[in-house]
Amino acid sequence: MDHAEPLPPSRIYLPFEAGPYRMAMGLAAVTPADWLDIDQGYHTQRALRERLLHAAPASAPVVASIAHSSAADAAGRAILAHLARYHGAHFTLAYGRFENHLTGQAWPMEGQDEPLVLAGRQIQEDLCVLEPIGGVFHLTAALVCFPSRWNLADKIGRPMAAIHGPVPDYQSALQAPVERFFHALKPGRIVQRFNWSVHDDAQLHQPAAIRSSAPVSALDAGARLYLRVERQTLSRIARHDGILFTIRTYLNPLADIVALPDAAAQLAAGLRALPPEVTAYRAIGPFKESLLEYLDEHTGP
Repeated sequence: MDHAEPLPPSRIYLPFEAGPYRMAMGLAAVTPADWLDIDQGYHTQRALRERLLHAAPASAPVVASIAHSSAADAAGRAILAHLARYHGAHFTLAYGRFENHLTGQAWPMEGQDEPLVLAGRQIQEDLCVLEPIGGVFHLTAALVCFPSRWNLADKIGRPMAAIHGPVPDYQSALQAPVERFFHALKPGRIVQRFNWSVHDDAQLHQPAAIRSSAPVSALDAGARLYLRVERQTLSRIARHDGILFTIRTYLNPLADIVALPDAAAQLAAGLRALPPEVTAYRAIGPFKESLLEYLDEHTGP
């Protein structure tokens, strides 16, 4: 393996908005160089992704599609080309061959019939392809190894409104703006947004809504709870109507979060701003009071 250029440390995002809670897309522009994030968790996460790709049960698949999609193929090839261009110390694409120097593996591109899966094996992001059917965007293909308490089998082939059905206020506040944005998104533009929650489970792969039965106290919240942040990006698939939606998941023990300046106060304010229905949707309710007590204890004067 070629480790000539060390991988950077994993980032910690604190995407808590100040002030009252509001339901919004919260989009920000991303440069191509900052699109995909490869860090020191790469080898551990890639090994887990490989295990899931080979052993995921049919009831909770990590790869799914409604039919062969040329948009999905194009998205996969675009990711491989992007890796070679912007992460050239670790990946090359030349002479019809893609090489991953971090793992010492190589694949021929000629005859490659699953470029989206091949791309998903090289990165830490999950991948979703959204295409318009009857003018409404549907999830048509995906590789999702690290779902946050949802099952790809329940989402594939469905329109955005159905996919986000459990999300409080999605239909009234976001459904129409999301569809308008998807139709208007220009080729070459990349945007990002963040989702966050607090989990009592350290697993990245969570396809089921399993909750811990053991209560969490303020004394053990730092070790028992984890800040789970999703960095999501959206971009138009070149020469297609489809959208590529990437999800990069960051999972950090709460004890590591409160060690950062002002992080405990920011998270506490974000939690207090959540409406009850959002707190319930994110499954924070059972330990919210203990969590706030813990965060208040770690908030500076």
